[in-house]
Parts: sequence; C-alpha cells; structure tokens
Amino acid sequence: MFIATLIRKINEWTRYRRNIRELGALTDRELADIGIARDEIGRIARTGARA
Repeated sequence: MFIATLIRKINEWTRYRRNIRELGALTDRELADIGIARDEIGRIARTGARA
C-alpha cells in the first residue's frame, strides 16, 4: 500500500511539473485567450495533476 501511494504521488508531481512547464511557456496573450492569469498557473497545475 505504501508503494502504491508513493507511485501515485510521484505521478502527480510529474504531471504537476509538466503542467507548470507547458503553461509557463505560453505568452500572457495565449493565457488570456484560455482564461488564465499567470499567477493562477500553480493552482491550475496542481488541480490538473490530481485529475
């Protein structure tokens, strides 16, 4: 059970970092087009990683 939890957490962290990297690469204009402010990237990345 511990191993399964550890693997899940590692996968969530990997998805979180990928989301941060992809959203961070967008311009402010591109972010605005999809309704995201730059200061919301962390929260959105965290939420997306849990899904």
